[in-house]
Amino acid sequence: MKILKHVGAILLATVSVVIILGLIDSALDNDMKPLDGTSLLVFIFFGVLPMAGAVALLRNIAINRPPVQCPNCGISENTPAGVLTRAFNPWIFLSLGWIASLLWGLSRKKQVRCIQCESLYFIETIGSLISSILLWIVLLLTLLGIIDMCIELHNEGYIS
Repeated sequence: MKILKHVGAILLATVSVVIILGLIDSALDNDMKPLDGTSLLVFIFFGVLPMAGAVALLRNIAINRPPVQCPNCGISENTPAGVLTRAFNPWIFLSLGWIASLLWGLSRKKQVRCIQCESLYFIETIGSLISSILLWIVLLLTLLGIIDMCIELHNEGYIS
C-alpha cells in the first residue's frame, strides 16, 4: 500500500508541475493571446489540486513514521555511523545533469549504528524521502521532454 501511495503522489506531483510549467510557458509566449481570468483560474486550480493530492497522500507517511528498529536486536536507539560514503554518481551527473545528481545524492538513506549490538544499517529520513520524490519528478519530466522532442522531430520529418 505504501508503494502505491508513493507512485500516486509522484504522478500527481508530475501532472501538477507539467500544468504549472504549461501555464508559465503560455504566459511567456509572445504569439499567444494572454489568458483571461477564467482560464488562469482553471490552470491554477488544476495545477494546484494534483499537488495538494500528492501532499495528502504523503503526509501520513512522512509524519507518522514509526521508529526504525535494528534488524539484529530490535532496539530503536541508534547513533550516526560516522562512515563516510560517497553520494555523488558521475554517471547520473553526466547523463541527467547536476539537478538530478544533487537529488540522487540527497535521496540516499542515512547509515546508523545500533547502540546495543553495534551493527550498521540504513534508515530513511524525511529529507531522503522528499529528495527521492523530487528525483522521480525530475526523471519523469525529463522523460516527457524526450518523448515530446521525438514527437516534434517525427512531425518535422527528421524521424520516420
